[in-house]
Amino acid sequence: MSNEPTTNHQDGDALARQLSLAIKASQELLVLARADRWQDFERQFRQRDSLLQRIDADVTRQLPLPDDNAQLIGAKLTQLRELNDQLLNIAEASKNATLASLAKDRSARKALSAYNKP
Repeated sequence: MSNEPTTNHQDGDALARQLSLAIKASQELLVLARADRWQDFERQFRQRDSLLQRIDADVTRQLPLPDDNAQLIGAKLTQLRELNDQLLNIAEASKNATLASLAKDRSARKALSAYNKP
């Protein structure tokens, strides 16, 4: 008699808990990004990335997932992907704002330089 279904279910529960941690970390990243706290964001991002790498290894090891765990884990992965999309949008907007600010500063320096020429 094998206890494999119980082990798979327990592994799936552990994976769901890890995904919940990754979701929480992603939500914290969103707060940091919205507050323009990019240095804190970078540190937190590295921690979340390490967690996601461990999750990836666990998912690969556990495939195929039992049906009851697959639905729960699928929902958590969807939520994680949606949070990642939000993070990408905020990062892209911040990058564009920074580039626009740099271009404006460059134009102001050129104008000042031209004004100061005899």
